[in-house]
Amino acid sequence: MTGARILVIKLGALGDFVLATGPFAAIRQHHADAEITLLTTPPFAAMARQTGFFDHVWDFGR
Repeated sequence: MTGARILVIKLGALGDFVLATGPFAAIRQHHADAEITLLTTPPFAAMARQTGFFDHVWDFGR
């Protein structure tokens, strides 16, 4: 799926974020050519960047 852009929104708690890493990996694997952006809360932004699953990580400062 070339040229696709995907926005993933994950605003939950740490445990929810950790459990979501499997689905994050699956999204990246199945949409390898897509530009994938994650919208998350500030405490998880650095961790999300380290996963390599996302092209962009936006932190939603609440």
